Amino acid sequence: MLPSLQTTQRLDRQIITPIVIIIFVICILNMISMIMFLNRAVDTHMKETLDWIAKVGGLATNISETSNRDLEEQLDNHLETISNSLFHDFNRKNFVMNDTILTELAFNHSLNGVYIIKNYGGKPLLAHSVNLKRWQDLISVNPELTNSEFYSKVQNKGLTEGQYVNNVWISPYTLLSDGEYVKSSVAYDQRLKVYLISVVSGIESYQANNSTNLNKMIEDIFGSSQSIEEAAVVNIHDFINRQNENDSSSGTNNDNHATVYGRYTFADKSDEDYLIALLKYKKSITVPFNDGENEWTKAYLPINDDQAAIVIFNDHSKKDLTKIVTWLSLISNLLVIIAVSFYVYILIQMRLKPIKRLEVHLSNVAEGDFTGRVYIKEGNELDSLGEIIDDMTIRMKTMIDKLNEAAAEDVRSTEQVYLENFESLMISIDSSRHDMRNHVNVLHGLILDEKYDDARSYMEEMYKELKEIDLFIQTKNPKVGTLIRTKAKVAKTNKIDFDVDIDNDMFDLVKQTDLIKIVSNLIDNAMDAVVACPEGSRKVHVALTRKYQFYYEIVVTNNGPKIDDKIKDKIFDRGFSTKLPKNSSHQVERGSGLAIIKDIVKNYNGEFSCRSTEDKTVFSVMLDVRENE
Repeated sequence: MLPSLQTTQRLDRQIITPIVIIIFVICILNMISMIMFLNRAVDTHMKETLDWIAKVGGLATNISETSNRDLEEQLDNHLETISNSLFHDFNRKNFVMNDTILTELAFNHSLNGVYIIKNYGGKPLLAHSVNLKRWQDLISVNPELTNSEFYSKVQNKGLTEGQYVNNVWISPYTLLSDGEYVKSSVAYDQRLKVYLISVVSGIESYQANNSTNLNKMIEDIFGSSQSIEEAAVVNIHDFINRQNENDSSSGTNNDNHATVYGRYTFADKSDEDYLIALLKYKKSITVPFNDGENEWTKAYLPINDDQAAIVIFNDHSKKDLTKIVTWLSLISNLLVIIAVSFYVYILIQMRLKPIKRLEVHLSNVAEGDFTGRVYIKEGNELDSLGEIIDDMTIRMKTMIDKLNEAAAEDVRSTEQVYLENFESLMISIDSSRHDMRNHVNVLHGLILDEKYDDARSYMEEMYKELKEIDLFIQTKNPKVGTLIRTKAKVAKTNKIDFDVDIDNDMFDLVKQTDLIKIVSNLIDNAMDAVVACPEGSRKVHVALTRKYQFYYEIVVTNNGPKIDDKIKDKIFDRGFSTKLPKNSSHQVERGSGLAIIKDIVKNYNGEFSCRSTEDKTVFSVMLDVRENE
């Protein structure tokens, strides 16, 4: 009796309830976060923004010409070292100069381009190259690279532009058409008589090192928001000293304050105190600032030990920052929702695990494995469902065992029929041999009477009978022999030239019913195919051989019509047939013989193939019988 379903806790309730609770919590958190951000985040975000501006401004203003020269000198020395290293590689024993090896060397040295220049007839020519496009960019900017006079000056150290590091000439930064700055080196090898040009991208952007562009960078930083009314970078100590000088003389001059960059017109006496505090605490300071009717904010940002930025925020800042806070709140809550959704996904996957176990179990049952059992302890109706499927599996196994027993009995009875037919056939063969003497006597008399045509006709009839006997007795396997003799009679009726080659083997490492099904279906298909040929030209050949000790090969060949390539893959499908019914011009899906063979071959891990030409069609089966040895 099947176990009944138990609904202690419904599966849908287990999944939906946590989701509803999580969504409600998200909504509450979203409301709270919006209120908190709108109330507190404006000032906090302003300070964080100011800190960011200070860091970026500090990076920009602290790039000095000295550090630029140091970086460029390091890059020049690096190029000189690379050139010497490449020449060392070129002069190694068995070194072959080609573009492939140069590409590998360029990759190893992180070069943007490598070029070998040779002097042919007094003209410099490019012999080898890595990154030909870069070379074209270089010569478009520096045409002298194609001039022999340039290389003579390199060798004689006669170039005034750039500089020499030992014997290697290093170019200044070169701006290419794509906006990239590069450096190149030119060196000469006395032994190889070649010039080596190495190209590397600038480690520091030459444009960023230009003082004019540095000011523009700072201007872009400070001018990126409408909320910034005015901004300046000042030297703290110079600013304080200048402020004191102004105070001691003619009072404050708002248009004359020491700045490294920008203009500062809103100075007052409190600036000194805030700048001193900035030096001490190294943190940005924001204070309210009234300019007549406007309520603005003044911010002091530390850049380094000597410099600071003073930024005046107008009333646009709060509006802008409120928008930023709103977007940040939305983004943060969106991230929370994504995280919770991921959690829900994991939760659902955990709930689906028992269903997947059921799916795997049912798949195994579908493939004939009834040994497994479903183990589910989820506290819901899936537990009872697992018990039901287990019970069904046991019942199905019992039923299939009974079917297998019945099938085995059918096989035994079939084999018994084969044996009986074989005994009958042996009696027939003995009788045919007994009659052979009479046939010889008849032939002898016809020849003596010079009735040669009658003798030839009589011998042809005898040959056909002997051929049927040969088809049978050439195999040790009685079942195969009986089948071949039966098919030979069918071939004789349909006037088909039926020829057989069978190894002297029992072929007993394969299930006999499987072997008979394969051979029988292949012969039937071959005979059906050659019926379309004219009488006298119909041929079917059967070969059953043992290959490599543990393989059986069955090959059936016919000279019927070629199988169309478009349907060659379909002929192995169950229900598809190339046989045409009367008064029809299209295939009828009724065949199953080749599909049966395909299933049997799969059980033996074998191969089943078809080759068809205008002259013949060959079906080949290879069975692996090692497991049955």
